[in-house]
Amino acid sequence: MRRFIFIVLVPALMLFSLSAHAREPFSGWKAEVEKKLYNGDFDAAMTQLKAVEQKGELDADYYFLLGKATSALGNLDEALPQLDQAIAMDGKHTLAMGHKAVILLQQNKLSKAEIVATQAIDIEPSGELYYMRGAIHMASGRLKKALTDLDSSIMMEPKNIEYIIARGEVNLRRGRINAAEDDYTNAILIDSKSAKAYLGRGGLYLLKGDSAAARIDLNKCVELAPKFSSCYLRRGKFYQLIGEKKRSYDDFVKATVLSPRSTEAWFERANAELDLNKFAAAESSANKIVKIKDGPKAQKVLGLVYSARGKLDEAIGAFTKSITAVPEDFEALLFRGNAYALKNDFDKALADLTQAIKLRPTYIEAYLAKAGIHAAQGDMKKAIKIYDLAIAIDPENPSLYNLRSKLNEAAGNYDASFADFKKAKELAAKKREKK
Repeated sequence: MRRFIFIVLVPALMLFSLSAHAREPFSGWKAEVEKKLYNGDFDAAMTQLKAVEQKGELDADYYFLLGKATSALGNLDEALPQLDQAIAMDGKHTLAMGHKAVILLQQNKLSKAEIVATQAIDIEPSGELYYMRGAIHMASGRLKKALTDLDSSIMMEPKNIEYIIARGEVNLRRGRINAAEDDYTNAILIDSKSAKAYLGRGGLYLLKGDSAAARIDLNKCVELAPKFSSCYLRRGKFYQLIGEKKRSYDDFVKATVLSPRSTEAWFERANAELDLNKFAAAESSANKIVKIKDGPKAQKVLGLVYSARGKLDEAIGAFTKSITAVPEDFEALLFRGNAYALKNDFDKALADLTQAIKLRPTYIEAYLAKAGIHAAQGDMKKAIKIYDLAIAIDPENPSLYNLRSKLNEAAGNYDASFADFKKAKELAAKKREKK
């Protein structure tokens, strides 16, 4: 029976759930609550816990399960004292300690999370606790340490697919694609009904560009775990990549329904709504992100929505909040620069775009936006020079030559315009041949 359930914000949006190694499996109502939590039926688990509370069966396990259910519903601050109560009643309740570390991890309190996890390991080392500390190392970017802990967890429980899947995640982040694929496939061989293994391998196939295999695995993930929002998020990204916008949007909507406090789900939904020109809906979704967890990412999304709706002052305000929090966010600088350009405030627009290029010299979109402003001002010479820089960065991009061709034509540089036009056609033909 699985004990810990938590989400670590890593690229693959993997759900980690830890199994109890040292303790006896739960029985009775405790097992029923745990099963509901594992299956993602958090409201039903909380309803059952409230019924238990009325009977007065409030032992350390009750407070542990209550804390886990509360955190699963997104109320992390409320869950911590519940877990502390479990630990106070049973100082060796490593499950409660482990889950407390998980919440601290979710709150990005990585040092505190590692301390609590290490204390639990010192009390009663188990595969689950090494696994959980490995997740903390993973979130901290210490992938070698994460791999060491996950190797230890697998050594203790070689058939535990949760640990194998997590190691696949680490291998994937380290760029060890074959090792990651082996881990996910081995997990599926052990348990062919593991939605998380299909989720991980489906994401890996997406990275490899194997859309056929990705579709099979992600459909399997949804089939096996229809209440697991991460399956819909991943499949939504798949549909997005292959251009099936409506299916992508439907999956993101489903993810927000299943995980209404997931900023990642609302973020993807807002972007999909923008892509479908559902501007009012996108603004509602963006505001939902801000209410759940305001921050630079939320403000950036809100800024994009305001820009799309023509609310340029509001957009600039939102982008400014994002940039103030994260000054090195070159993408937010591009977005704010574009908003200034739409207001014909070209000096501020150029300043933002210049800073974006300074932060990320290979950021082609910023070059194009900057060239566009110079062209709008009638300074074709400056615009062409910007395209010269962009082409030096990406010399095999036919669209850059095509755009520079038009600028050269507007400037009266007909020979240069024809040369660019010819080069664009040659490069486009090469790309088609490669396909």
